[in-house]
Amino acid sequence: MKTNLTILLYSLILITAALSPVSACGDDMAAAIQNGDLQGVLRLLENGCNIESSNEAGDSPLLQACLADQEEIALALIDQGANVNVQPPRHGLTPLMVASVKGMEQAAQSLVSSGAAVNAQGLRGQTPLYFSIFSKDPRIVQLLLEAGADPNLNDELNQAPLFFAANAGRLEMVKMLLEYGADVDNRGGGLGQDALMAASIQGNYEIAKLLLEKDAKFHIPDKQGMTALKFASQLGHTDIVNLFLARYAHPLLPPFVDSMKEKQSAVEERKAKQE
Repeated sequence: MKTNLTILLYSLILITAALSPVSACGDDMAAAIQNGDLQGVLRLLENGCNIESSNEAGDSPLLQACLADQEEIALALIDQGANVNVQPPRHGLTPLMVASVKGMEQAAQSLVSSGAAVNAQGLRGQTPLYFSIFSKDPRIVQLLLEAGADPNLNDELNQAPLFFAANAGRLEMVKMLLEYGADVDNRGGGLGQDALMAASIQGNYEIAKLLLEKDAKFHIPDKQGMTALKFASQLGHTDIVNLFLARYAHPLLPPFVDSMKEKQSAVEERKAKQE
């Protein structure tokens, strides 16, 4: 029994000794990254620090560099062989997801070239492509799509990147997503809305026009019974309403379209009186 205890204690001492330098390296590495000290990071690596030594939050140096907008350090760590697909379970983010949302084009390019998973999904199903929509940089969207990102890989609420691009008014991104096969009629979220509804709500004529050209369906209601046409009409987006009516103006129009015409005329009359 005493022998076994001695062996156990000795093993713990060895493990502690092995882990202590990594822990110290992790703290020093985190400080260097936060300070933007590239030479300090390289010096730590040269002195034997583990390139995957994490900080207290459990993030690797590469992930820390991306989170801190330290693109030069991120590029250096990638060149040094850092794991480009690290994904801590605490938040489920990968370096490519962070680089995409922060608009770090060079880092994103280097990550993709080094084998970063372009279709990795976070805790709520978000992909790097999803995050790139919020970067406002269409070049990253293009980069990811060219690298094989799936435009129809939705989040946990079945919301697609196309919906978010339309909702944010990112016309160029919408064009790219459609070019790479995004489902124009994908419906998701708690209300079951699609990209055309998002464009109609936001009053984005050019995006609505583009989606209609791709045969988006404007007459199918969401879970509350609202259609893209109804949204545009109620919110006073006359140009989009006229776009819908002009595109589908034929004798076989559903009855609700005639109703929308009457409502639109009433809205225009009220506006004229107010002026």
